[in-house]
Amino acid sequence: MDKKQLLRRALTTVSQAAENFDHSLMVALFHAKLLFVLDNFDAAERECRRALRMETPNDPNWDDIPPMAALGADSDSRVSYVKKQLHVLLKQIIVVAALYWSSMKNAPQGQRVVSVTVDTLHAHYDGIDKSAAKTISDATRFLKNQESWSFWICLNSRCDGKKFSDTSSLWQHTCSKHRDELWGKLQSLIDPEYWENTSQDDHSLVGITLSHQSDAFLLPRVQDMFESLLLSPSVGIQAEPFAEMRQRKCREGSEILGSIREKLRMLPKDTLSTEFQECCSGIEKLWLKFLEVTFVDYREIILPLARSYQWIELKKRIPFYLNHPGTRRIGFADANIDIICGKVPAAQ
Repeated sequence: MDKKQLLRRALTTVSQAAENFDHSLMVALFHAKLLFVLDNFDAAERECRRALRMETPNDPNWDDIPPMAALGADSDSRVSYVKKQLHVLLKQIIVVAALYWSSMKNAPQGQRVVSVTVDTLHAHYDGIDKSAAKTISDATRFLKNQESWSFWICLNSRCDGKKFSDTSSLWQHTCSKHRDELWGKLQSLIDPEYWENTSQDDHSLVGITLSHQSDAFLLPRVQDMFESLLLSPSVGIQAEPFAEMRQRKCREGSEILGSIREKLRMLPKDTLSTEFQECCSGIEKLWLKFLEVTFVDYREIILPLARSYQWIELKKRIPFYLNHPGTRRIGFADANIDIICGKVPAAQ
């Protein structure tokens, strides 16, 4: 029986220990390294992140086994040492994945990584996050109907986040449905170009497109994902839920409107005075900030959701590549099984 077979047998016991001793950094690190050596990169990454989230771990202690497994004169130093090892292991996972991608990006297997059908992505999130699945459906429907990812939202709670494709539509809706003396005063002061037929550049987020022919999201810029992961390996790929984004934008937009009201209240009567012109300039800047805050691009949410799925799928494919006859094993997964009980070597 080779070493890897023995390690696979040990994995069940170690996984159970990690569950039973869920505040042990040392067990988590051992578990993560074992998963890595056994080519279970996704699970290894999850275990690293679980360990890094521990605020009050029970270890490492000075008498841990093996001796000197965690260096440091005091508890904080030893915890810091182990967490550095976890960070290094996370980077190793990303490096192995990046090397795999470099060798496979032009092959058929690589092409399957850069796209995911709408149905597949929806089904993935429908099982783990219903709100994300709904956002995927809403975004796809909106894009197909409007031929755009972006829109402005109405802040009024009665409108339930009603969408507008340009600022002119938003302005007309607001003036007709939410009558307020603010709008008349504002319209008389700011340049019409700031509220008439303003649309947002739809090319600010180019990492994702929708192929209508295959009904699939295309994510060709895989290298961007690796760069982002390497910058923040412990954070990973995160998407702000649409409901939270909308609430945040409504809150910030309402605060800006409050500031505009205050400036209008303090507006000097002398329209030729310097103070009047400065106040108008400040109001225009606030209005532009309001338009920026209330603008939504679905790609801000769909891109990280799709990237997260893409990252999971890419990690699943790595073992098939590593274990293919003739493939030169990469990273330390093949180099030295003894790292399970030792220091994680730095990513190359």
